[in-house]
This record gives sequence, C-alpha cells and structure tokens, in this order.
Amino acid sequence: MKRKILMLMALLAGALAFHGCDDDDEKRIGYADLPQTAREFIGEHFPDRKVNHVEQDTDNGRKEYEVVLDNGTELSFDASGVWQSVDCKFSTLPEGILPPGSPHTSRKTIRRRPPTR
Repeated sequence: MKRKILMLMALLAGALAFHGCDDDDEKRIGYADLPQTAREFIGEHFPDRKVNHVEQDTDNGRKEYEVVLDNGTELSFDASGVWQSVDCKFSTLPEGILPPGSPHTSRKTIRRRPPTR
C-alpha cells in the first residue's frame, strides 16, 4: 500500500513539473487588441471578410498573433503587427500582398522571409 501511494505521488509530481515547464501561453483576444498594423493589413487585403477569432501566443517573452477569417484564411503577425504568413485555404492570395509580377501570385500560402543579416 505504501508503495502505491509513493508511486502515485511521484506520478503527480512529474505531471505538475511538466505542466510548469510549458512556457507557451496562448489566449484568445479581441480584434481590437491586435496591433494597429495588423488591423490595417486585414482591412486593406480582406475588407469583405469577418474575423472568426484571434489568438495571442507568447513564447519565451515574444508575442505573435494568429487570426482566422470566416473563409478559413489564416494569418500570422509578429508583435508589431507585421504579417508573417498568409494561408488562403480556399482561394488565391489577394492582390497587393505580393509585388506585381511576383511568380507566387497564384499560390494560396505565402510566408515572409526573415531579414538576412
């Protein structure tokens, strides 16, 4: 009996330790809580779409935002509201996100490249 109690306590302590190590913090926020730059991007490129939900993800002190629109499009933004990726699940990318003549204008997904140093 004593052995079973010790085993149960060890399992419980391990589960609590793993839960405490998780430094990801995701929470749903309102559209108004997005950075202004992100709201302007959505308004300019997706004016006829409604925002289904917005999540703020804090990982190692760095904030990122994930936005899902009513047509399934997923957008991600950095802490400043600069777009990082656009995934149009059921349509092509809206004009104006990429420069004219870009070879990727017929794609449904695009990711911003990190700046080179």
